[in-house]
Amino acid sequence: MKKLFIIGSVICASSAFVACDDNNNLPVPDPTKYDQEAFQDSNLKIALNLDQIQLDKETLGESTSLVNISEAPALRPGATISYTLDVAKTEDMANKVEMPVSFQDDALWVNNHVLDSIVKDMYGKKPQANALYTRVTGHIFENETHAIIRSNVPENFMATPVASVIESGYYIIGDNCGWKIDDVSAFNHSGKNVYEDPFFTYIGELPENCHFKIIPQSGIDLANGGDDFWSTALGCANDGDASLQGTLTNENPGAIKYAKGGFVKITLDMESYTYTMEPLDMGPYLYVPGNHQEWKPATAPQIYSEKMDFIYTGHAYLDGEYKFTSHPDWDHTNYGNGGDDNLSTDPNAGNMKADPAGFYFMTVNTSTLKYQSVLQDWGIIGDATPLGWDGETAMTYDRVANEWSITTDLAAGTFKFRANENWDYNFGETGGRLVAGGDNIPVEAGNYTIVLKLSNASANSYTITKN
Repeated sequence: MKKLFIIGSVICASSAFVACDDNNNLPVPDPTKYDQEAFQDSNLKIALNLDQIQLDKETLGESTSLVNISEAPALRPGATISYTLDVAKTEDMANKVEMPVSFQDDALWVNNHVLDSIVKDMYGKKPQANALYTRVTGHIFENETHAIIRSNVPENFMATPVASVIESGYYIIGDNCGWKIDDVSAFNHSGKNVYEDPFFTYIGELPENCHFKIIPQSGIDLANGGDDFWSTALGCANDGDASLQGTLTNENPGAIKYAKGGFVKITLDMESYTYTMEPLDMGPYLYVPGNHQEWKPATAPQIYSEKMDFIYTGHAYLDGEYKFTSHPDWDHTNYGNGGDDNLSTDPNAGNMKADPAGFYFMTVNTSTLKYQSVLQDWGIIGDATPLGWDGETAMTYDRVANEWSITTDLAAGTFKFRANENWDYNFGETGGRLVAGGDNIPVEAGNYTIVLKLSNASANSYTITKN
């Protein structure tokens, strides 16, 4: 049976061993003043008052009667006893944590807020039932002695921590998509456990004075089944609130307003049910400063978004650590290492690292905050080349000129540029431009010097000169 007790003036057995006498509530003397005897299993038995604890926000400030002292040793006149409570994930009590308790009516009471914190430290924030093994230690003080006894067999109970319901996905619906559920855009997420990473991010372009709401995954599922999804919508308390940050609500939610229009980053913190909107100065280039050029964004190589769709691609020589910047300076949005293949816009984010040094092809998606850097070695391939279509004839990279070149005999036929001995990365010529996956390039028989220039992110090019 669960009992709730507001801790008042009776506080017992904290982590500093402050305890209460059963009769007069006076503090127990500091145990360090006494000779400490070895552990004994002597008539100390406990019984859990409940098997399950479902913690919730409404009762976090209260306490729960967790353990009943069903049998304790008889004390001689003048002796006192206090209790401490250890909890652990396993029955062997490995890595146990001492939990502050109070003693009342032959029971040990735990503060729900403290218990919630301990469960989250041990198991994480996901609101699921987690096992906690419990063992009680009694401290008997008599004259100049301090005896320590403990319950024999650890008992276990299940505790579910407090957590807001965080769904697997969230979507923006509003003036930007005509309020059509079929045209909503998804917020991006790292893919980690949502209770360990409750942040969802949308980066996109919104019209001026755009009103919108948030639809969780459960609403999308309802809509796909033909049911009404609006009951799941999240918004702000006051319809049309144009504040750049606020609290989300599901109770008669109003539409959030983004007044400025243009590119914006919207971040949802679904643990605290809050949102922030950050205007972005979106441009066609990202800059790649790093060790390879003394960390100067103004002179850094660039990668390019041809369609202005948040996807940037390009090549650069990298040597060690680097970052991406939205402008040729450090004063705007900068992208650092977010772990694995993730980017982070946190100003304190670490650097990415290119190891070994070499010529890399980079793909960056500033909407999903994902990136990829691939070390490349380029060559030529085709029926006009020495190895035909069976393999690449290697080109040589010039670090100073930042270009690839080869001088070789070619047969009459065609060729293309290819990297890393596979077709994932290849260039051909289409419409007079060198483009990824383009057409084969025709050539007459002869000796040629071919130069491949991939340093201009918006205009890759090549030259072929007959010797």
